[in-house]
Amino acid sequence: MGIEIASETLLTIKQYCEFRGPGRGGKPMSPLTAYRHINIGVRGIRLEHTRVGGTVYTSVEAVQRFADALTDAKLRKYAPAAIAIPAARRRKDEAVARELDALGV
Repeated sequence: MGIEIASETLLTIKQYCEFRGPGRGGKPMSPLTAYRHINIGVRGIRLEHTRVGGTVYTSVEAVQRFADALTDAKLRKYAPAAIAIPAARRRKDEAVARELDALGV
């Protein structure tokens, strides 16, 4: 999904750096970091942008989508994986289930 310049609130790179707020140690975000978010991305997720003339813009809404995507990716990374049941235990569970069925339980 791209930026809708008619309906979204556009931000220049400088405004994006200020909008994001201070980073590590209270320092403002570098424009190089902003360009990295656009061109390379973070964990494979890139910040949407558009170019009008020679100026690169992003939007408040694109920043929100970027933050949401990064949050979702982080949550998926730390979500508990499905626990694989060893084959021997699965066979034993199936045998017990058959035995219970045979007893009518």
